[in-house]
Amino acid sequence: MKKMTPAELEDFIDQNLRTLPVPCAPRTLEARVWAQLQRQAPLAWYQQSWTYWPIVARISFLILVVSMTAAMLVGFYFWFVSLQVSAWAIPVSQYLSIFARLYHGSVWFAQFSGAQACTIPSLWLYGSLTIISGLYAAFCGLSTAAYRLLYHNH
Repeated sequence: MKKMTPAELEDFIDQNLRTLPVPCAPRTLEARVWAQLQRQAPLAWYQQSWTYWPIVARISFLILVVSMTAAMLVGFYFWFVSLQVSAWAIPVSQYLSIFARLYHGSVWFAQFSGAQACTIPSLWLYGSLTIISGLYAAFCGLSTAAYRLLYHNH
């Protein structure tokens, strides 16, 4: 047989595959599939997606949701208006003061770290970066080797 180009090989394989008969499923498989399809009961309209609901149910649900949202907004508005500002401003400010302390502490830490980072010699920074990169590459290589050894061949 002569050496074929990829296009000729593709045509040759295509012609030979087309001469093969179409495989058919066994009769038992077809019967089991039809039985399974018949066994599954259709879902009720309220168990399906909202787009499958009847139009009356969709409109009613939409009116209910909008009404509940409006009632909650009005209720929160009247609750907020009825509050005395001095009654809740002090406890809230005490609870929120921890965030101010955290912010100032993180700003101090960032400034301190920046000042300390400037004192480290660049050779140490590049050396540690090289060592960390080498360890990362070794970890990836060992993980790949362990995976291929333990799981890939099974």
